[in-house]
Amino acid sequence: MKSDAIFLSLLHSAVALSVPSVAPRNTEIVGGQPAKIEDFTYQAHLFRGGGGGCGGTIVSKRHIVTAAHCAPYTDPAEYYVLLGSVKWDGGTKYNVTKIIKDPNWDVASDDHDIAVLVLSEDIKFGPTIKAATIAKTAPAVGTMAVVSGHGILSEDEGNDGGTHDLMYVNVPIFDHDECKKDYLRDNAGKITPAMICAGYAEGGKDSCTGDSGGPLVVNNTLVGVVAFGQGCARPNYPGVYTDVSEPSVQKFLQDSLNITS
Repeated sequence: MKSDAIFLSLLHSAVALSVPSVAPRNTEIVGGQPAKIEDFTYQAHLFRGGGGGCGGTIVSKRHIVTAAHCAPYTDPAEYYVLLGSVKWDGGTKYNVTKIIKDPNWDVASDDHDIAVLVLSEDIKFGPTIKAATIAKTAPAVGTMAVVSGHGILSEDEGNDGGTHDLMYVNVPIFDHDECKKDYLRDNAGKITPAMICAGYAEGGKDSCTGDSGGPLVVNNTLVGVVAFGQGCARPNYPGVYTDVSEPSVQKFLQDSLNITS
């Protein structure tokens, strides 16, 4: 999957810093369906100023998990999230007061591409806004997961198309070794132990530009964060996510969730 930079203009600079053949995902879901917010109560939409472009996951009353590349600016006052709606610009607004990026994040390889946003006030939970749990162990290969986001619907749509209502698609967890081989084959990227892959060998269903930072979930449990991909939904290129159960990522999350201001 492609990592999603928060603003489409920032996507170009983010890609320039990354491995050339691997684009951060600033798009929507490919091969998916419209979502109902009651089924995706953990979904967050991350904005800077008036521009959207990244997803996130509610994991506590004060914390949103997203991708590190989704917060290229260091001033948290630049950012806010919208919660509780499938609409591109709908929902309840919460301001961000702190951005905590995984210290092991590597911009060039997208390794450890994860961050925690601390909000200015407690989230008011309700029927359309709830927290997801964070996986302690990775799901087995073949387990069906769901990825959701506001990104583009196909590569052909281009970066300016990611202003859709929330979409989702079901994808199976992909064998890690096979994913590593697929990406090494064309020097398309390095799959590390802190990554988890999901998708179909034949392609057709995937996250895409604008979905970066969004959730990969199994039974309301967050298992991955949309990171990058080779195009969108291409055969033999499953989407790549940061694995929240990887021990060093897990420690980063546990430490970050203790910070509330």
